[in-house]
Amino acid sequence: MSRLLISYLLITFSIGRALAQSGVAELEQTGRRMLESASFSERSKAEERFSTLIDSLIASGVVFRFPFDSVKSVSAVIPADESFVLLTWNLPANEGKVINFGRLVQKTGKVTSLRDVKKELKKAEQERLLNGNWYGVLYYGIQRFKYKGSEYYILLGYDAADAFTTGKVIDVLSFGKNGEVVFGAPIFTGQGSKRRVLFYYREGSAFSLRFDKSEQRIIFDHLSSMEGSVIKDPAFMVPDFTVDEYRLKKGKYQFNSNVDVRNEGKNEGNQSKPVEKGIRPRN
Repeated sequence: MSRLLISYLLITFSIGRALAQSGVAELEQTGRRMLESASFSERSKAEERFSTLIDSLIASGVVFRFPFDSVKSVSAVIPADESFVLLTWNLPANEGKVINFGRLVQKTGKVTSLRDVKKELKKAEQERLLNGNWYGVLYYGIQRFKYKGSEYYILLGYDAADAFTTGKVIDVLSFGKNGEVVFGAPIFTGQGSKRRVLFYYREGSAFSLRFDKSEQRIIFDHLSSMEGSVIKDPAFMVPDFTVDEYRLKKGKYQFNSNVDVRNEGKNEGNQSKPVEKGIRPRN
């Protein structure tokens, strides 16, 4: 390799690293304003700038190499096949609520802006969502699987629902014949057929939802009404120290209750860091 080529590569690398560091700093500063500014108007203006910065990264082609782990206000998940990157973030609104945003960037160059439609869904666990419509959450875990020619990406997400309730979600991402983005697939069985699974519970409860790849399952705490309460409102639901699962078998995730997890292998998808990202208004 010639000295000239080596010099060119070193300069290119140094410039790319400098741009990445500059981008991280600006995203982090803008994200902090988006999450922590005193008024909703200020937070909203910061989110508009934040979205513009994200779109600039996408347009520049560096989005797959950008160190999103260094930015607390956005969550990025990339599957093992690196076919896309899924970015999600949220804007603290008023009364403890948040507004969710997202971009899905495919290696083909196709970009899908995500629109949170959860408030419009009558049967959220049953609906197939297309055209960028999406059950808005912050994603923190992803796992890919194939069955008889069909390919799915299982997503674990966090929803800062309101001041009294928190949620976690298992959703499914796939791509249609023409490459369209599809959220939801009828692969969850055992408690009726579901396209996605929702867990909502009392704010502050330590609810765990994670992958156990060694056993091809998703493990989660069982939720029950608080002691003395017969109300099924999510604000009164808490973990009861038993564990349930969805176990992959013949292309479906089958529900099983009260499972033994004492000898489980390495688990993924329950990291605390993504749950710290943009979760809650500061006022």
